[in-house]
Amino acid sequence: MDGPIRIIVGTNTGVGKTMVGCGLVRAVAREGHRILALKPWETGCEGETPSDDEDGVLLAMASEQEAPRSSLVRLREPLAPPVAAERQGVTLDFEDMVRRIRLLAHGHSRVLIETAGGILSPLVWTHNALDLARALEAPLVLVGQDGLGTLSQTALAWTYAREQGHRVQAVVLSAPTVVDSSTGTNQRALLRMGLEPVLDLTQVKTVDEAADQLGPLAEELWP
Repeated sequence: MDGPIRIIVGTNTGVGKTMVGCGLVRAVAREGHRILALKPWETGCEGETPSDDEDGVLLAMASEQEAPRSSLVRLREPLAPPVAAERQGVTLDFEDMVRRIRLLAHGHSRVLIETAGGILSPLVWTHNALDLARALEAPLVLVGQDGLGTLSQTALAWTYAREQGHRVQAVVLSAPTVVDSSTGTNQRALLRMGLEPVLDLTQVKTVDEAADQLGPLAEELWP
């Protein structure tokens, strides 16, 4: 039986993981459930005080949690966490992060974690998002973008995760900022390729709009 933690991973960076995560979290909170939303490592964070547009802050706002209110480790440069950490003189400790997450998750029946970058992008030099999912015994939600090239990217990520023994509970394709000729066709194509379930998140402007679309998936993630 799955525990309370679900992990959002991306086929790449910039594919809409945070909006999907915020939508799922808001949908759960709307139903009166207490949910914890975390981004363990975040890069591209300027200044000592977290800004309202940071992923960790957005997730916390969506869940209305009291703490934490930002990502657990914030790094300045918009690079993979171990690269950004080295350039900043910061040491990243994977096992310590796992312990911190478990401590924060204690007492919650629902926890959503958003990883940094793509599915195999390193979180520390020795571990990636799949290693984090394995350490936390957490199923995955895979996010891709509904644009040209996503069929290969999404199928590769989905297949590799499953071959490594991970359960992918769902694939979500987020609407791209600029649509192309493939937008709107990729969900059906991935289903025909054997991936399931695959959902579309159409263009949304607010977290509440995302929650409207992702509410049924949120119920399936934590039955």
